[in-house]
Amino acid sequence: MNKRLPLLILPVLLWCQSPAIYHRPPAELLENTPFTVEVIAEPDFELPRDIHVYYRVPGGQHYNEIRAEGKGHAYRAVIPVDAVAGDTLYYFIIGDYASSGLAGLPQRNPKQTPYTVPILKLKDLIRGADTLTIHEPEQVRGELTFLTAPKVIVHQKITPWRNISVRYTPSTSTPAYHVELPDGAVECGMIRAVGNVYTGYVALYAAIRHMAAQQRADGFTELRYLTYTHGVGESGAASLPVMEAVYFSFGPTHQY
Repeated sequence: MNKRLPLLILPVLLWCQSPAIYHRPPAELLENTPFTVEVIAEPDFELPRDIHVYYRVPGGQHYNEIRAEGKGHAYRAVIPVDAVAGDTLYYFIIGDYASSGLAGLPQRNPKQTPYTVPILKLKDLIRGADTLTIHEPEQVRGELTFLTAPKVIVHQKITPWRNISVRYTPSTSTPAYHVELPDGAVECGMIRAVGNVYTGYVALYAAIRHMAAQQRADGFTELRYLTYTHGVGESGAASLPVMEAVYFSFGPTHQY
């Protein structure tokens, strides 16, 4: 006689991954310049339906909302200049994964505990840049080393679209930053400076100014700042600070 064994049902444990987004706030920002917030969506998860950045203007009680534009797993939103004023910028990020739920940054109660980034005054930026010593390795064009501890290395890239005449003598040996392009000035190209994990806004500004002088420019304008997020993994994400500016000349120029 055959004995029937009872059916044994074993529970099946399913491991469910929660959606995640990554962002590292900058150490500081410069007053009256737009700030590009970069957010990375978890590469091994479905893409979010939307990612929004919420920011507060100085003295405001309510948050303004910006929808981030996505390309692959990278999303960017620009916080306008009117919010980058006063002493501190407040912002947080929400990713909407539809049926999988929401992902927020900072992770614990983003609205009540937002990112807080100190805002640097332009006069302090210029004063700080004047104190830095810059070394430019001859064998590596476009790389600057600042002789401070910890070691700061800034990589620079120049995209010229107009050539400043070799016969023109710039009005100053130290190009100055202008909030707006001065009358009579001609935009000649863009400088992009990318720092390492130790780089602050002052070092990036000094690098931009140094390279503008190398191009024999009279000054530069349209400063923009962002953080490039990379190294996304189990330990989170690292970020590199980036600054861009357009340099100009009052002298004769020739189009490339």
